[in-house]
Amino acid sequence: MKKGDKVKFNMDNAEVREELERVEWSIEVGDTTERSLRTWRPSTIEEKEAWRQSRRDAIAEAHALGENTFHIAFDDAGESRLPPRTTQIRMPIDGEFIVDRARCRVALGWGNPEPGMARILNPETGEHSFVKREMLEVVQ
Repeated sequence: MKKGDKVKFNMDNAEVREELERVEWSIEVGDTTERSLRTWRPSTIEEKEAWRQSRRDAIAEAHALGENTFHIAFDDAGESRLPPRTTQIRMPIDGEFIVDRARCRVALGWGNPEPGMARILNPETGEHSFVKREMLEVVQ
């Protein structure tokens, strides 16, 4: 697999099958509904700022009503609520994608970056996400 290749999900891969059995996702495309697989990408700065603004608005609204705002700004352990580091993207199971980066490491959480990933682009929506390389197969 290399940059520019067309790929699709490898239905023989155990992780793909497990993901389909665990969670049934669907995307509405026009009048039809397609099955999809959830994939991830790091959140953008704009998405994080929108999340922070929604928190500020919720705190201001609760404060105006005289309610306690602690549960909005902090979790049960008293730690600050932080914006999500990842955004979930649904990719159609039977779709074909373009490889944007064939080999990469990406930080999808708070730990170390995960190796063995590929960045794919959905040409229909223009969205990109990261999946494990072994979950993909090159379209001939």
